[in-house]
Amino acid sequence: MNMNNFAALAGLVTKVKRKGWLRYLPASECESVGDHSAKIAFISLALRNIEGVDHLKCLQMALIHDVAEGIVGDFTPYCGVSAE
Repeated sequence: MNMNNFAALAGLVTKVKRKGWLRYLPASECESVGDHSAKIAFISLALRNIEGVDHLKCLQMALIHDVAEGIVGDFTPYCGVSAE
């Protein structure tokens, strides 16, 4: 995957609303998957002074953990997705 494709993929998470929020709020008030990932990334940076915590690994995981949701959407246990 080239950098342009990766950047486009990473940008998709800003368009996907988090399903758990949509159960209770209108879409205009819901956080996106990208909003969620950004918040977790900032929390990861705040861990940098805690002994024994690899904050760079946490940051990497925070930024990548929801990228797939940009393609497949955000699913909760209430969405009825089978294990298969």
